[in-house]
Amino acid sequence: MYAKDLTIHKGTDNTVFFEFKNPDQKKVPILGKTITFTVFRENDGTTYIDIPVEIHDGPKGIGKVIITEGSLLNIEPAKYNYSVRVVDENGEDQQAYVDDNYGIRGVIDLKLGPRPLHQESVTLLFSPVSGSLVRSSAAQGNADDNHNQAVHTAQFFFSNFTGNIRVFGTLDNTVTDLDNANFFEITEIALVDQTDPLFVNFTGIFSGVRFEADETSGSVTKVLYRH
Repeated sequence: MYAKDLTIHKGTDNTVFFEFKNPDQKKVPILGKTITFTVFRENDGTTYIDIPVEIHDGPKGIGKVIITEGSLLNIEPAKYNYSVRVVDENGEDQQAYVDDNYGIRGVIDLKLGPRPLHQESVTLLFSPVSGSLVRSSAAQGNADDNHNQAVHTAQFFFSNFTGNIRVFGTLDNTVTDLDNANFFEITEIALVDQTDPLFVNFTGIFSGVRFEADETSGSVTKVLYRH
């Protein structure tokens, strides 16, 4: 088997085909053989993936592995090594070479996939300001990481709430003192006897966001924010 460096991606299933050949580049049949594909890190000896190779076309020496999205979930994007181990019909262990220099360790490059990685929400709690007005702490909008159509999501939680909730953003170039930044209103929503959580989506490039509520009755207990 002679192979170039492999590239796979997180966030999706990856199908990889292997073609087994001898030193004269003739196809080697693989019917009856047990083949294992292993991904590991050489510097610490950690094995991340160890799965059987499916016989895709035995007479033509073609094997296949499907590296699932789930198997890559806890593996960081980086370069790793891989090897292919072959056990023949007699139980004899063989090692497939990955290049014409008889190397048995190939390189596999794990990259970020077609979808963004899941980002945990930030929990923001509300504090009294004056009268019925409550305000959350401010959260960073990470404007440098967003694009022109950056989408933000806020999930509000209530206890029999009647009143108005408002979303604010700031363009101030500060990350150390967001609570004192100059905020402007993005949207306002009026609610009556709200008990179920409410999702509010808004777009824009903001260095920070925060939320307010006028509590006519009941309360806003918290908001989960993610961008």
